[in-house]
Amino acid sequence: MSHRSHRYKELNEIDSSNVEFCELLTSSHTLEEFFPDDLYLVSIFKNYRSRKLNELTLFWCVLISFMHWSCETKLYDKEKADYTTVKLYGILRGDSVSHKSGYIKSIRKAFEFVEQYFRSQLTDSNNKFVSTCLENLTPAKLLVELELSSKFISSDEDHPLTDFAFFEPSTQKAKEAQPYLISAFNGAYKLQKSTMTYSKDIRDKSLTMLIPTTGDQWSSLLEHFCDSSKTNGLYERISYWVIGKKNFVHEESLLNEDLPCLEYLFITRMLIGNRVYEYDQDASNYLRPILHKMRSNGPTCDGLFNIPENKRAESCERRGADLIERIAVIIQNIFDTLKVLESVKSINFHCIKKDTLNEIKINIGNNFYPNEMLSQMENNLLYPEGVDLKELHEVQISSVDKQPSQSMKVGLPAVKIAVSFFHKLLLPQSIQLFSADSIDNKKNVLNELKIIQHPMNCFSLSDLTYGSIFHNHKRDHIDVKEILTNLEKKRFLKHGKFVKSSFRLIESWIKMLPDPTNDEQIEDFRNKLNSNYQLDLQKYLDYYKHGANSKSSLTETRGDTLTLTLLYQSSKVKHFNFNFKVKMNFTNGINNINDDELFLVSLNRRIPLQHLNLMFLLDSKLDELISLKYDDISNMVQLTYGVKYDGSMVESILNLLKSDNISSHLFSSHNVDKIISNYSRDHHFLTKASLHTIKPFTPSCLHCHLPLKLQFKEKINVFLMDHVDDGVIFAARCCHIEYHTNSYIKNSKRYVLRESLYNQKYIHFGGKCVLHIDVLLRYVSDLINMYAGFENFCGAYNDTITSVSMQHNWNNALEIEDIPLLERRLFENIWLIYSTPLLKFFLSTDTEIEIPFHISNREERNHFFASHLPQLERDFVLYWSNHMVKFSCGSQCCKAIVIDGFQKPDRYICNFMQELIHSEELGDIEWGCGFRPEMVPDKQNPGFWKNTKYCPKHTYLEHTQSARCSTEKDDYNVVDCNVSRTDRYCGRQTSYGVILTMYNCGIIVNFDELYRSESPTRVLHHLFTTIDCLSPSVSFPKYLIYDNACGLLLTFQNRLENGQIHRTTRAKALNKMTFLVDKFHIGNHTRPMCQTQTNPYKYPEVNQINTVVCEQTNSKLKKYQNALSSFSFPKTNVWNEVRVQHNQE
Repeated sequence: MSHRSHRYKELNEIDSSNVEFCELLTSSHTLEEFFPDDLYLVSIFKNYRSRKLNELTLFWCVLISFMHWSCETKLYDKEKADYTTVKLYGILRGDSVSHKSGYIKSIRKAFEFVEQYFRSQLTDSNNKFVSTCLENLTPAKLLVELELSSKFISSDEDHPLTDFAFFEPSTQKAKEAQPYLISAFNGAYKLQKSTMTYSKDIRDKSLTMLIPTTGDQWSSLLEHFCDSSKTNGLYERISYWVIGKKNFVHEESLLNEDLPCLEYLFITRMLIGNRVYEYDQDASNYLRPILHKMRSNGPTCDGLFNIPENKRAESCERRGADLIERIAVIIQNIFDTLKVLESVKSINFHCIKKDTLNEIKINIGNNFYPNEMLSQMENNLLYPEGVDLKELHEVQISSVDKQPSQSMKVGLPAVKIAVSFFHKLLLPQSIQLFSADSIDNKKNVLNELKIIQHPMNCFSLSDLTYGSIFHNHKRDHIDVKEILTNLEKKRFLKHGKFVKSSFRLIESWIKMLPDPTNDEQIEDFRNKLNSNYQLDLQKYLDYYKHGANSKSSLTETRGDTLTLTLLYQSSKVKHFNFNFKVKMNFTNGINNINDDELFLVSLNRRIPLQHLNLMFLLDSKLDELISLKYDDISNMVQLTYGVKYDGSMVESILNLLKSDNISSHLFSSHNVDKIISNYSRDHHFLTKASLHTIKPFTPSCLHCHLPLKLQFKEKINVFLMDHVDDGVIFAARCCHIEYHTNSYIKNSKRYVLRESLYNQKYIHFGGKCVLHIDVLLRYVSDLINMYAGFENFCGAYNDTITSVSMQHNWNNALEIEDIPLLERRLFENIWLIYSTPLLKFFLSTDTEIEIPFHISNREERNHFFASHLPQLERDFVLYWSNHMVKFSCGSQCCKAIVIDGFQKPDRYICNFMQELIHSEELGDIEWGCGFRPEMVPDKQNPGFWKNTKYCPKHTYLEHTQSARCSTEKDDYNVVDCNVSRTDRYCGRQTSYGVILTMYNCGIIVNFDELYRSESPTRVLHHLFTTIDCLSPSVSFPKYLIYDNACGLLLTFQNRLENGQIHRTTRAKALNKMTFLVDKFHIGNHTRPMCQTQTNPYKYPEVNQINTVVCEQTNSKLKKYQNALSSFSFPKTNVWNEVRVQHNQE
């Protein structure tokens, strides 16, 4: 890929992330948030939900276009003695299915109606109708049209943007065209332009613009603004609005025909006519400091958006001050318009009657001063050409505008809404859409914002990943835990065990709130929300207030009390005066008790000593730097005992206990774990005391259901995450059954049950080694994320526990030398024996499985793996072929089966090539032997071992037979095409890797280890076994995609026709599939059929299908090569089954 194309792809990814962020922003707010006291306004726009239009987006469209019908209404600025136009430019961005056309169409159709309604006023002296609406734009046309009247530019597509080179800001065309738009935006009070073909003199005209775009060319803008140091006078003047699927209106709503439609609003505003607006004193006092800080890029005011520190963002903020002024006037105009309409009773959504029009005119006359559609500025007096001004008795100077004799007022509510609307929605989008920051940072911020907006205040990881906001986190390579950790660091989340699952608390997170009594903390919290996510604190509190806590024991205390405290600014006592000695009633007549004892007795009546003890222990563990330390202690006491204490009360109690030194007599500060551990290792005592007393998985006999009588068995080593402890194991015997930690023995056979493995703290199948479940889970994590083999993991683990021990026992060399180490083969056996039944239980309905009696016995282990492997493979294929029923991968899910061979994860295997397997369709197939070559004693060098070429079963062939090549021949002429899959190397000592079958959506359905070459017959056998196990409840894929599809198809067809393949149900199913070469390899194929029949580009439906999903997966599989290298059959196959299962869960 060239640098240019790579950069283009990167910019497109950045743009997609920007758009998604803006979509989250616009979809997370409602119109009611900005107009809580204006129910009539909200109801008018919500009435359009019956037309599937979102009210907030529709309001923005009206905000942009409304003042076109204001007859050049202006805002008068007393400080500048200047009149300002109040019209806006807006770009509505959304993809092709975002329904943006619905909003544009509603505005344009309303404009068309208004122009017809006022047709007489838009007809010139030549009786020619002059429309005020344009669909395209060039500089020349703009000058011509503006000479006639102010214009509204809008279109169903983004042609006008192309007309003035919006997506090409650095071109000459843009430099020539865009200044006219800037001039028109500011109000072309006098614009003269002459060429050879025309001469124009434009006075007091302005432009309104509302244009939709898909943004498919936006990446070119990102390239232009990539360093955030470029600005452009036009782009910062435009208001942007992004919509997507989150803005869709899904519910059915009924139309209220008694409410006015948009046409009523525009007609009424037209009738109100030309007006001059000024801010009233309250509005001015509120707005001026905000605008001053924005224009000077000063420190932000409370609740306003903190802009990034770059030149373009600062420019957006400065231009934003002008936009806020305009938006405030427009909102006031909408208020004034609705003031006229609200009292009109004859309004009908579908028509406007003559009587209704007259009633509107009367209301305008009653509410506003008369102007007869005349200008109120009285400053644009023009003298006819040819008049000598020196000869006139008086000549009026108009360079400084006069203050209007009458004006309408912009009130404080309109100004506050304008500031809020701009800072919460418009300014963040204007900055974000042109931001070319790192895509990784953008994705992180976007994903963090999704969690903040997610309507749950207390949640587990599965609440986010299972059918929720991150259901495709593996496909999209999203590390959800990393996102949660980032939010923890920013103190928006707290990690712990808050969610109840069945009878236990599981790992989970809760959303945090600032301490309502700590102004510094509240300000820090607000600034983080603002700068990271463009959220204000009130919006965050709204999310929190409506968040669910159904599974959390913290619902009442965290969710309601603290949230409402912040919402309503209720006060709370910072320091609780808890002088029990003075305020508590003491019992009289108690003798021989000192003050401290009396205090403790009285305190215990109020707070049980066990609660006090826990508070003290938690206080000793938690550092004073933790800002909400005592609230945290209160929550943990509640989780433990179900009683809630106020955080400030806990703080006062603990301070009182410590100040009087009572705690030193009452509570111990010793490390209990260390005391027990040291005591259990002390050889001076014969004891079974231990931190790890390991019992059988069941407390009662499975046969008679009576309680088991436990007996001490032995002392063992318990391998924990960072150290090794001593432990003791107990066992039991009842009804001729022996019960152990994770298994039971009956008739000299060992069995495991679901309950013996699920939710167990320790794993033990015999011997002195017991693994804590955390160690096994850590290996799974390292396997998936770091491709760790058993040897690597055990080496790293042993280094870790040794280093930790040296850190804690640096002066005790004997303690360090005696550390037991985790032996690789033992850990490997335990993990595989543990994981295989787990996988079996997950994929099937089995409840009991026999496992090896001695896990160290190789024959027992291999028999166990080999006996379960066939059914395990069938269950695996059945489960994952049925995955689309359980979760969705999108519209292209399971459209095709993709196959590929991959030789990187090869390993040493037996050189006996003639091992046969039988296929119902193909008969006997040479498959080879998958066992690892045996090592035997070297007779010439006693005490040493040497490698052989054969496994124990075939080692007798070591000196009698040499390897030979395959007897199989291709069923087609290899010369016809560049692709062949026959055996190439007769003396190869390693396997040929694996053959992988996947759905195009990325799910691995089946795989086989190849001991021989990837020949068509072996691929066909792999396909037949896969087809046989596919779920019958899902549709059979239409396409089969394979890099040697042509050769495979020829082999299949030839053998099917000559009877070498029996026509079984599986063969018939395969015969119905369309064989295609994947898009990556099709360029290498030269056979005629490869250009037509097996060419994926000849099938339009395949354009949306990922045909190289196997190649993408193989890049990860090759990293497991080292982990696989020492394995043998059947361990390799079982390990692969378990590994793939962990990767896809």
